[in-house]
Amino acid sequence: MFLDSSNILYNPLVQLVLCIPVYVIGIIYFGKSAFGSLKIGVPNMDVLIFIGSTSAFFYSLYGWWLFQDTDLVRNYLFFETTATIITLVLLGNVLEHKSVKKTTSAFCSLTRATPLLTASMSSKLPAWMSEICTIRKPSKAFGRFGNCNVSFFTL
Repeated sequence: MFLDSSNILYNPLVQLVLCIPVYVIGIIYFGKSAFGSLKIGVPNMDVLIFIGSTSAFFYSLYGWWLFQDTDLVRNYLFFETTATIITLVLLGNVLEHKSVKKTTSAFCSLTRATPLLTASMSSKLPAWMSEICTIRKPSKAFGRFGNCNVSFFTL
């Protein structure tokens, strides 16, 4: 489309060689979670990623085999789709993990900055807040503020 047909990137072997490392990383990362969720009968987003990338990969192999010596082979190569799906979803996971980490850190800082809650005040907290933050007595380790116990899955 943007390159002329003689460019090396139109070569199916080059596309396959560039795609295989990304595909293997994607299968290791998403395949384990996908099979685990299918075992318990609750498919998740990793199943969709696994199916989409695998179907694009094997359709490309089939198209390459079927039209290997013709100009039509370019119409059946989707190796870059496989790599793009896996790369973008992994990038999204990294960005999500960083934002949750920053939010958790900010929430813990905010919790530590509030005065120590008394037992009467802690009973008035919303249920979600009392599950996230543990209220402790003042000690040398925690100063005069509570300790924040936020996990990745709580938020």
